Amino acid sequence: MKINWRGYEFKWIQGGLGMLTENIAGHVHSKNSYELHYIIGGKGELLTAEKSYNLSEEMFFITGPNVYHEQKTQKEDPLTEVHCYLQCSGRKTNDILGNIFFEHHFYIGQQKKFKRYFLNIAKELEQKNIGYESIVECNLEYILTEYTRSFIKEYKLPKKEDMSDLNDARFLQIEVELMSNGDDVTLSLLAEKIGVCERQLQRLLEKYYGMNFTQIKKLLRQGASPQGGDNFG
Repeated sequence: MKINWRGYEFKWIQGGLGMLTENIAGHVHSKNSYELHYIIGGKGELLTAEKSYNLSEEMFFITGPNVYHEQKTQKEDPLTEVHCYLQCSGRKTNDILGNIFFEHHFYIGQQKKFKRYFLNIAKELEQKNIGYESIVECNLEYILTEYTRSFIKEYKLPKKEDMSDLNDARFLQIEVELMSNGDDVTLSLLAEKIGVCERQLQRLLEKYYGMNFTQIKKLLRQGASPQGGDNFG
């Protein structure tokens, strides 16, 4: 099974719902490999090279390449978790969420809102009804997008001199503003942020997204995000 997210292709290695009756020995994942864990119930402990973390219901963590980790489960209240082991087999550039995801190899935190999506994944993997791959992919897309959005405010744009094209830098800044301040941003404010007039900004948006500013704002209010093309230059 293959998972496509924002132009990146992930190979599904393994996953599903299970109870940890034994501890998982310390290990690291290979290059481009990521494991997503969501704790459904029970108690245990996650140990990394730097720190240990208590695990309980609704905890979510990701372990990426070269992150040492081991899991311990309580025998009297063993951990039950959904895990998804993925390997990225194809990457592109100039996607802001993708760039952020691959910069962060480890995360742990409470994520109540992810529970229904991980349970959907577990159900589909168990039943394997026709089309289950599509539902698994859709749920993973939501999880990856919401998780990565949490880092958007700390993301640093590349320096303009490091970009092959000035419009690339402008496009990245547009995406940062739309994703972090989507409800409040206006056409005039966005134009001022990237240093162009409103008319030029509209041309940039229509060239890359195929939509004007009003259409993009409507899409964001519906909970979707605009997807750019490869003709931006």
